[in-house]
Amino acid sequence: MSVIRARRLDRWSLALATTVALAGLVLAVTVATASTRAPTRGPIPEAAFRVGAEPLDFSIIPDFIPVLDRDGNMAGWVPKVALADPPAKAQRDAASPVIAVYGDDLETIVGFMYPGKGFIPVGVDPESVAPIPAVTAPGL
Repeated sequence: MSVIRARRLDRWSLALATTVALAGLVLAVTVATASTRAPTRGPIPEAAFRVGAEPLDFSIIPDFIPVLDRDGNMAGWVPKVALADPPAKAQRDAASPVIAVYGDDLETIVGFMYPGKGFIPVGVDPESVAPIPAVTAPGL
């Protein structure tokens, strides 16, 4: 084989190897981007409520659902795993069923949901907030 032909094969091999490496890099970036999708947020769709062994269809519930304060105003977002019974340990304090509430960026904690008290903003002492009274229908 001549020296010129060997150089052409080396250049061709180098070009092929570079093309394969770039294709692999593009594929890796595409897969990484697809697997790190932004979390979804929104209300629980009507279709998520169903009758049967599983009361909710978690597959169609957004990743974060809205939380209202005591006045009925939007307070923040809780992860849908908080709907589980009992709520996932990763979403609550180990010693109590307190659930973190996140702001619109879905990263900043703006408050917590306390059993019997509802949403308590960050910086407010939960002991200073009166429990939400239980209301029952007459005759029950």
